[in-house]
Amino acid sequence: MRAFLFCVFYIVWLILCFALAMVGALIPFRKKNLDPSHVKKSLTICRCLFEKNKIDESVYAFETDQVAISYNNLVFRGYSLIVSPLIYVLKRFDFMDMITLYFVDRWVSVHRFYLVKDKTITPPKIHIAITKFCVFMAQSVGKILTFFGVS
Repeated sequence: MRAFLFCVFYIVWLILCFALAMVGALIPFRKKNLDPSHVKKSLTICRCLFEKNKIDESVYAFETDQVAISYNNLVFRGYSLIVSPLIYVLKRFDFMDMITLYFVDRWVSVHRFYLVKDKTITPPKIHIAITKFCVFMAQSVGKILTFFGVS
């Protein structure tokens, strides 16, 4: 029951973030590089799963080192806001671990496909499209946060 209620809440949260992203897409901002040490200090989905021993160190290192430097500060700010309810639940409860791990595995395969140019892993086109949409949404939400001075 908790998982269902959280999913309903999170879908509503994503709809609100999408509305923010549509407004944020209209705001012009220069992209700033992301400091990798900032990612290591921040709470992320991968960090929560790594602390629970759900993902191994190589996946965590790949996501925090190689993937983090490929995105900019706006994307990371937006990502942090969008996934904050999920991180809250992951830190305190176990009922969302397996479904989150499923999506993290898909996300990592897309990252390996693009960043490492690992052609042995070919994610479905729908996963690639969802990833591009999520990055667009996170960057647009990050623009709104930067515009209003929220860190």
